[in-house]
Amino acid sequence: MEKLQPLLINALADANGTLSEHLIVGDVKQSIYRWRNGDWRILLQQVEQQIGHAFHLDESSKISFIENGSLETNFRSLPNIIQLNNYLFNSIPQHLQRVLNEKVDENLDEEGKHWWAASGNDNMLVKAYENSQQEIPAHKKGNLDKLGSIEISYIPVSDGRYRRNQVIEESLHLLCKKIGEWFHTGRYQAKQIGILVRSNAQAKLVIQKLMDFKKRRILALRSSPEMRYPWPATTLYSS
Repeated sequence: MEKLQPLLINALADANGTLSEHLIVGDVKQSIYRWRNGDWRILLQQVEQQIGHAFHLDESSKISFIENGSLETNFRSLPNIIQLNNYLFNSIPQHLQRVLNEKVDENLDEEGKHWWAASGNDNMLVKAYENSQQEIPAHKKGNLDKLGSIEISYIPVSDGRYRRNQVIEESLHLLCKKIGEWFHTGRYQAKQIGILVRSNAQAKLVIQKLMDFKKRRILALRSSPEMRYPWPATTLYSS
């Protein structure tokens, strides 16, 4: 924010002090996931705070000075995906905010609790997702063959101390199994599959597991002529 602040103020007013309109485009949700090392607080809070401070705006003046908006229609995703996102963005932030606030009440003194509320942290997750509900385009609602599908797998953990390793191993196993099923049934081609990972290290691990799974499957198929099918390459995306 230190680098953005002078650019923001200089852009809003010229040398004569005449104000001009400017558009700031961003996605608070993406910066929450540290996309491009973004700081989600800039769009959620700090831009409005800095503008208000620079132009001496009170809360009521900010409403007329700063106009917030969001894209209401999702043209990229299929209907079932949009509906799932709307459900998650409506329910999960409220639950997480409630849990977070309870932890604050348990661990902070009165001064800390006052700071937590005064800084807006007691409602920050709800506020970050409050304009996330999206509409389904009309031309996608009637196409019953292209509604989209979601599969969610819950991975049980027997020992919390080794949670990370257990989840990684099981998720990689399920991933390879699912891709094998898709190729075998012809549901998806390789060019239609993308695998999201959070780091290059995870990408390498996924590639290695897929290659190992491919080798084992090829050996099994050689002894079973009626189950021959190719194993094309898939695509991995890392943030």
